[in-house]
Amino acid sequence: MLPSSYTLADIFIIEALTHLHVGSGKTGGAIDLPVQRDENGYPCIYASSLKGALKTSLLHGAIKMGHTKDVALDLVRALLGSEPGDEESFQSSVAILDAYLLAMPARSLKGVYAYVTTPTLLRKFKQYLDLYSAIQIGTSKDASASSSQNVTSNSQSPLSQISHTLETLIEEADNLSENQYLCLQYNNLCEKVQIQNLDNKIVLVEDMVLDPYQSRKNPDDNNLKSFYHNLSITEKPIIVLNDTTGKEVIDRSILVLAHVSLNENKTVDNGPWTTEYIPSKTRFLSMALYKKPQISKAMLEKYLQNNNQNKNSNLIEKTYTDVLQKLFPNIKVTANYAEVTKKAFQSLIEELQNYIIIGGRETVGKGIVKLNFTNYRGEAQ
Repeated sequence: MLPSSYTLADIFIIEALTHLHVGSGKTGGAIDLPVQRDENGYPCIYASSLKGALKTSLLHGAIKMGHTKDVALDLVRALLGSEPGDEESFQSSVAILDAYLLAMPARSLKGVYAYVTTPTLLRKFKQYLDLYSAIQIGTSKDASASSSQNVTSNSQSPLSQISHTLETLIEEADNLSENQYLCLQYNNLCEKVQIQNLDNKIVLVEDMVLDPYQSRKNPDDNNLKSFYHNLSITEKPIIVLNDTTGKEVIDRSILVLAHVSLNENKTVDNGPWTTEYIPSKTRFLSMALYKKPQISKAMLEKYLQNNNQNKNSNLIEKTYTDVLQKLFPNIKVTANYAEVTKKAFQSLIEELQNYIIIGGRETVGKGIVKLNFTNYRGEAQ
C-alpha cells in the first residue's frame, strides 16, 4: 500500500557517462572494493547513496540559480529533508528509490559492444512502472472522482504501451536457453553485432557464442522505438539473455582495476588493491516520489520576519504558501503542493543540465552521470 502522502512520481534513467564506483566498503573477498549489488547480485545504486549525491548536486544547482548559500540550503532541506545537525528534524518531500541495473554494455566481437539485459532486470523495470501507474491512478481519482479514465485505461497511452512491451519481452525472454539471445530489432541495430556468415550468431565477452532466438511475439516497431528512446539508446542494439548467461556476461563486463599508492620517493607505499567500476554507458533505473514540501519552524520565522504576522502563530495555509513562494520564486505555488515539489526538484536538476556525480574518485573523472526523466508521453525528456 502506497503512503497516501506521495501523490506524484517520476521514473528516471541514470546514464553513466564515465566509469562509476558506488562502493559497498572493503570486503575480504577477491575484490577489495566492490560496487553495490542488489539481492540478486546485480550492480545497483542504493537509495541512500543516490540521495546523498543529489543533495550535493541540488545545492550547487540552487546556488547556480542565484540563491545565496543560506537560502540554497533551505531549499534543499525543503526537498530532501533536514540535515543531521539541524535542531529540528523533518522528513524529505522527495523519496528516492534504489537504482536498479537496466542494461550494461558488453564487449562484442562484431560492433565493439551491445547493451545486455535479462528477464530479472526487465521485471524490475515493470515493477517500477506498476508503482508509477498506481500513484498516477490515485492522483487521477483524487482529482476527479467522477472520471472513469486513468493513465492505464487507454491501451494506446505511452505508459500502457511500454508496460505491454515489457510483458511481451519478459514472456519471450523466459523461453531463452543459456546459448540463445533475443535482439530487440530497431533501426537495423541488430545487424551491427550479428555475424551474418555464422547464421547471425553473436560473440560477447570474447568467448560467449550465442544463437539467435526466433521470437514468437514481436513487439510493435513503434513500441520498441519508445523502449529504446526511454533508455536513451540509439547507437547499439539491446540484447536480452537468459538470467544465468546474462548474469555471467554482466559480471565479466564490470571493470576491475588495480591501484597502488606511492610515497614521496615515487615508490610503492601501499597496495595493490582492486576496485570494481561500472562501465560507462550503463543504464540504471530509479524513481522519485513527491509529496508536500516540508518547512521547519526556523524556516518559517526566517522567511516571514519582514511580514506583519505573529511568528508564534500556526502555519496556516496562506503562511505556508507565502514561505514556499519565497523559497521557490521561479515556480508558481498552487494548492497542488506535490507538483511544486516535483517542479522544484526537476528545475534544480535542469539547472545542472541533468548532470550529477555519484560515488567515489570524482577527481579522476569517475562517477559522472546524466539523469533522463521519462514523461511517458513517448520518450525521455
